Amino acid sequence: MKEIQLDKGMVARVDDEDFEFLSRYEWIARPFGNNRPIYYAVCNSFNGPNNRVLMHRVLMPNPPDGCNTDHIDRDGLNNQKNNLRYANRYQQRWNQAKREGSQTQYIGVRLQKDRQDKLARPWQARVRSDGKTISLGYYATQEEAALARDSYVAVHRAGYAVLNFPPSD
Repeated sequence: MKEIQLDKGMVARVDDEDFEFLSRYEWIARPFGNNRPIYYAVCNSFNGPNNRVLMHRVLMPNPPDGCNTDHIDRDGLNNQKNNLRYANRYQQRWNQAKREGSQTQYIGVRLQKDRQDKLARPWQARVRSDGKTISLGYYATQEEAALARDSYVAVHRAGYAVLNFPPSD
């Protein structure tokens, strides 16, 4: 792994075999996104003036229809090939971290304030699929609900979803 210097004191990580080719160009770090921007390495003159391109798209060109390049670790400056994969928009959404300001510390868990048995099982595990919310049940603790959500996404989202309790290496 080698590093390509960007502006703002940032670096992009690339594989050794890609370093020489990518180093021919001037790369800068640019934020994308509104709430919590993710930085990506961008070249504003790739193979000609005013030809803006993202580094990960140079490394993984021509994605299948309906797909883009996804950074597995959600770090837009980690452009090592073992961190890049093609993903459709749903798969990319599954690979997002927990939203800031959430009422719980876990992804896919919420406190149900309007349930009759809220004292016994107030925590709902849920996922979104094809624009619809799927309830995975109600649980006594946030952790139980988070485990239920993890079990579901581990089967139905095959490695794209962020887990609340990732397996230890």
